[in-house]
Amino acid sequence: MVRWQKVVALLMSVAFAIGAMLVVGGGTRFAASLGRFDKIEDVRPAIWEDTLASIERFWPVGSGISSFAEVFEVDESLENVWPYRAGRAHNDYLEIAQEGGLPGLMLILGWIGWSAWASYKSWSNGRLRLASAAITALVMIGLQSVIDYPLRNQAILCVGTLFLAFLTYSSQLKIHRGRGDL
Repeated sequence: MVRWQKVVALLMSVAFAIGAMLVVGGGTRFAASLGRFDKIEDVRPAIWEDTLASIERFWPVGSGISSFAEVFEVDESLENVWPYRAGRAHNDYLEIAQEGGLPGLMLILGWIGWSAWASYKSWSNGRLRLASAAITALVMIGLQSVIDYPLRNQAILCVGTLFLAFLTYSSQLKIHRGRGDL
């Protein structure tokens, strides 16, 4: 695929994403589902604030994997106490920083670096479509991780793993002329 075709494909992907956001933002059922985030009477910002305090307390080693719920109760400020128990940070990155500390954050950066390298290699190998689909899905899951914990859901974790496999596959093979692109 020549360079201008790659640019056109990238611009079309951006246009599609903007169009999808406009459709979702309109008066549709999708908009109603997303409307709950407009009324952020949610406790997430308070949980995030207290998680940051917990991260500082356990920095740089972290509190230990799967320890969030127990540790959070100790670090939860009285102003933010509510009737329910926070079992998760509702932000995968903050939770990993709290539980895994610096090594956990380095692992996240390692995954991001590997994904960028695999994407570049895929594009160089001529696997533009497969790599673009894989990296787009992984970026969407990564962005959702800012306001929730999608990778704790086994179904989304399996989908993410599938797209990692697509990215790995597309970065390993060189395309043969005349066989087409996947």
